[in-house]
Amino acid sequence: MEPKLIEIQPFTVSGISVRTLNSDEAQPSKAKLPGLWGQFFGQGLADKVPNKLAESPVYGVYSAYESRIRPVQRDRRSIGI
Repeated sequence: MEPKLIEIQPFTVSGISVRTLNSDEAQPSKAKLPGLWGQFFGQGLADKVPNKLAESPVYGVYSAYESRIRPVQRDRRSIGI
């Protein structure tokens, strides 16, 4: 299957977020992402978004992600659901 590029209208993302480190996510005792997803689905937050469009998908948004090309200070990243 070939990837397909689809252009869509801009939209607003809302939800919960966390800041974490790649090194922490590699250690289950320090990882924050599993708990973030657990909180999001456990509390039914997708159903509590005001003015949510019917059949809206859930997105995980990574920003300020550290990479070899553009390192971010101290290996931090922001994640929102």
